[in-house]
Amino acid sequence: MIFSSIQQLLSQNSFLQQSVKLELSNKQISNIQLEELSQALIQNQNLNSLKIKLDKINLSNQQLSILMKGLKSCINLSNLKLNFSFFKIDHEGLDIVKDSLFQLSNLKILSFGFISNKIGDIGLSIIALLISELKFLSDFNLQIQNNQITENGARSLGQSFQQSKNLHNLKIEFCNNQIQSQGTLELINGISSCQNLECLILDLRNNEIGSQKCMFQGISNCKNLKAFNLSLVNNYVNQEGACFLLDGLQECSNLQTFGLFIRNNNIEDKGSLEICRQISQFENLINLTLELQNNSITEEGCQSVGEKLNDCQKLKQLSLSLQNNDVNEEGSLQLGRGLRQIIFLEDLTLELSDNQIGSLGASQLLSELTSIQNLKILNLSLRNCYMEEDHFDRFCFQLKHFKFLISLELELQENFISEKGELVLIRRLKKLKRLVQFQLK
Repeated sequence: MIFSSIQQLLSQNSFLQQSVKLELSNKQISNIQLEELSQALIQNQNLNSLKIKLDKINLSNQQLSILMKGLKSCINLSNLKLNFSFFKIDHEGLDIVKDSLFQLSNLKILSFGFISNKIGDIGLSIIALLISELKFLSDFNLQIQNNQITENGARSLGQSFQQSKNLHNLKIEFCNNQIQSQGTLELINGISSCQNLECLILDLRNNEIGSQKCMFQGISNCKNLKAFNLSLVNNYVNQEGACFLLDGLQECSNLQTFGLFIRNNNIEDKGSLEICRQISQFENLINLTLELQNNSITEEGCQSVGEKLNDCQKLKQLSLSLQNNDVNEEGSLQLGRGLRQIIFLEDLTLELSDNQIGSLGASQLLSELTSIQNLKILNLSLRNCYMEEDHFDRFCFQLKHFKFLISLELELQENFISEKGELVLIRRLKKLKRLVQFQLK
């Protein structure tokens, strides 16, 4: 049950429930209210799942102690989510949290929110100490964005995972810090000890990581990994870093879902080729998300991307973004020729906005995509692609060749298409017999 105030929660005897969610964001809370909440927690022995949202609240360490005194009495708690984002919690406050949670020996699922708290390396080392002591933890979610963390903090966190033998799901949102290449390597080396890990999500945007080779090779020790999402947006990876970015991951033979978000890294054609070459070695990949926006990729890179991705023959779902690159008419054609050979592909999202493709390039691309016989869902974005009336009829005509499409979304804003052209497109869409839903933007 979800409650927006302590009074509401206590008045309904809600702690008779096994699952409680308390949202106190931007609220003024008195010591008396906290004492009442703490006493209710102490008296409860049935609570299994508890989520408390305290973001944008300025609790003193004394008030935090009152709350945590009650929380540590919930000995049957297995699922806990605490959000302290924009809270300005200090090291003493983190020690209070750590000491209380040490008592929860049955805790298996833990989620922490510390966005924009400036806890620094010392604060993260306190969190790391807690993680190393929670022996039965299977799921851990840490939001640590914008906290002035350097490589020392990343090292502490990485070392804490060496004790996490039961960890199955790990999500770390680490963006807007300064862990750089060495901190990234230390973090990955620690995660590599989690040999039972099945799902890993790492958001490392804006960390000045650079182009050091083989930083993520340690992930290859996680043999049971089935899903891995990695965000490296704005990290100066460039061509050199891209060439060896995913080396070793092909040893994760159970990997079925992979997402790589690497926009704004100047990887260019060579980098995109090498990344897709490495991805093509994931033999059991079914679901792929690849964001390559704003990386100076030309028609040569498009051809490489298409050719390498068609080696992923088990792929059923693909989301590919090449927005704001240097893709021209020939590049879109070569990309389509590669993608058409992924024979089991059912769901395709293709983001090509802000490129100079034109109506002819768009129609040629669409013609290639019609050859994907199992394609059922297509989301195609061609905003600001210099599409004009010339050849647009051909673009509309290609739609009739999608024999099995049931869902279609087209984004064509900021082009030079008249109302007459839009009407032709809509009429053509309505003639697709199997189409259940379509959206035109």
